[in-house]
Amino acid sequence: MGSTPVAASRLVSRYRLLEPIARGGMGEVWRAHDDHMERPVAIKVLRPDLEADPATVERFGREARLASLVTHPNVAAVLDIIGEPPAIVFELVEGETLAERLRWGPLPLPDALRCADDLLAALEATHAAGIVHRDITPANVLLTADGRAKVADFGIARDDDAARLTDTGTVVGTASYLSPEQLEDRPPDPASDQYAAGLVIYEALSARRPFEAANPAASALSRLTSPPTPLQALAPAVPDAVAAVVMRALARFPGDRHASVRAMREALVAAVAGEPEPTLRLGLLPLPQTAVLAAPAGPGSPRRGRARAASRLLAVAAIAFALALGAAALTSADRGPGATAVPDVVGRAFSDATRLLKAEGLRADVTMVESDQAEGTVLTQDVAPGTRVVDATTVRLEMSSGAPLCCSVPDVVGLALGDAAALLSEAGLTLGSVELVESDADEGTVVAQGLSPGSPAAPDAAMAVEVSSGNDEGDDHKGRGKGVRDDD
Repeated sequence: MGSTPVAASRLVSRYRLLEPIARGGMGEVWRAHDDHMERPVAIKVLRPDLEADPATVERFGREARLASLVTHPNVAAVLDIIGEPPAIVFELVEGETLAERLRWGPLPLPDALRCADDLLAALEATHAAGIVHRDITPANVLLTADGRAKVADFGIARDDDAARLTDTGTVVGTASYLSPEQLEDRPPDPASDQYAAGLVIYEALSARRPFEAANPAASALSRLTSPPTPLQALAPAVPDAVAAVVMRALARFPGDRHASVRAMREALVAAVAGEPEPTLRLGLLPLPQTAVLAAPAGPGSPRRGRARAASRLLAVAAIAFALALGAAALTSADRGPGATAVPDVVGRAFSDATRLLKAEGLRADVTMVESDQAEGTVLTQDVAPGTRVVDATTVRLEMSSGAPLCCSVPDVVGLALGDAAALLSEAGLTLGSVELVESDADEGTVVAQGLSPGSPAAPDAAMAVEVSSGNDEGDDHKGRGKGVRDDD
């Protein structure tokens, strides 16, 4: 991603954009210079192609508001908020993300414990402000040059008073760090952040994840049906008491986890000190002298719903696939027979185009073509915008590959989901979003695919599919899809 003078002109002249740092589904983060204060800063700007989307603009503004509510040494500080065009100015954290660091292996034990304490301290402050972060991942933990950790990216955070900005039935977050309750599409709360923090700390100590599996779907199912791999099986040098604190945070049911991230932080301090009282200070803030047991046993909680039908597990698998690969697939509410106007999706990102079409009850059939446009940009549509068509009409799109085409799209309709994923992999492609639809086909069978069979595709292109959920799901499932955000 090169520098763009157009983007630079979109900001108040006080800030000069220097180079891009990161890009996500909603925004771009730039290294910049504050000419007024003569200091380096980081600026998150809304992607130009999303500025016309009111929901995205609202979400971006909400991120700015929520991030500014949390002032803490372990949270990337908001320095300024620009209204038009939307932008958020943060302190520039020099260093690397925890995700980048873990490519080289686990952190040394003292560094991992310091990182854990900083992360929990940041979440403690976040929850005290009435905010649930909802996307704690190694990529959102910044490691400073002096060894501190700072939490960033409140793009999908939610406060106690916030209206849900995502559609009903839409799961939001990063697949590998979602709690079991989020996978089941239940509202996340501070216990969900604690679960994600437990996953991140586990990974910092071992450079591995507790639910390793062949694919995201299997990993998600493991989180609902199997215990995590004991931390010490992968990192035997971690003290027993420390491992117990981390493993308790990964309990299947929220009631079995620590009472709060504050309680988890106190338990971690006590475990490191080897005492029942948290007398050792790992982080920047003092902790109260409260006895907290670090043992993994917790208060009992109902085990309702532990045994689930195969169709329920398949539904969770579909959610996980969709989240892991970052495509958007939103299903419209039930519609009666009638006509709908085709939206204009040319020039939009594929995920936005899919969302707009599905919101109108339409289908997308996509062919990739080589183009100098950005990867994933819709170049043409075969039905003119505004044309009124019947529900479930297929709109054929041409999408920029952003890279030379190499692969022929296989026909996976009629295959089981796992077989479809394997066939796509053999063809040099990947499985994209998976949407459950009621069908007479056998449960788990692919009934539609997003890329035309035999059409060319770019290497590792992700293809969306629709999978049969059978006809026994009940009326309350009709019209409810599982969507995702493009990960920031």
